Amino acid sequence: MASLFASFLKRGVSVVTRKPHFFAMSQPELESFRFRLRPFHISDARRVVSLVNTPLIADMTANIPYPYSLPMAEDWISSHHRAWITSEYGVFAIEQKSDGQIIGACSLMDFGKPEAEIGYWIGTDYWGRGVATEAVREVLRFAREELGVVRFRARHLIENPASGRVLSKLGFRYTADSYEQIGIMAEPKWMKLYLLDK
Repeated sequence: MASLFASFLKRGVSVVTRKPHFFAMSQPELESFRFRLRPFHISDARRVVSLVNTPLIADMTANIPYPYSLPMAEDWISSHHRAWITSEYGVFAIEQKSDGQIIGACSLMDFGKPEAEIGYWIGTDYWGRGVATEAVREVLRFAREELGVVRFRARHLIENPASGRVLSKLGFRYTADSYEQIGIMAEPKWMKLYLLDK
């Protein structure tokens, strides 16, 4: 085996040409200054319900209904492992280091491609504390360095300008308004689209 390896090197053939395929691995745990960003567990379902079961969250997102039940949370969390393996999406629970409480989520969609989409929601009690900015910044770093993503898209409903301020802080630039029907939305709504490519 050693001589075969040596002959490859002599002929200028690269034995290892790229990193192992990352998506076959388990979803990692990330860390920022205040938060652990980790995979959700089924045991987190009740906490998820307590955070998102409000019109304030449903009205600001395209994929969270109101009312939101425990079976919905369990089904959502149960889908994460398959979605990670197929690189369809990855969802990170935003957990406070100080008390171990989950306070939101950050998602990376279509991350098997050079261009991925970022999304997030934060429990209403934690709005205005820089949670999304800090958590999303760490997920962006991970996606660039470990997944090879070079370009990021994001969007928010026009009724949610706070999300636009988060994206601007992270270096996203506004590109256009779009009238779209995505996720579980019953009808199209106006959205603002953003891009980050540096």
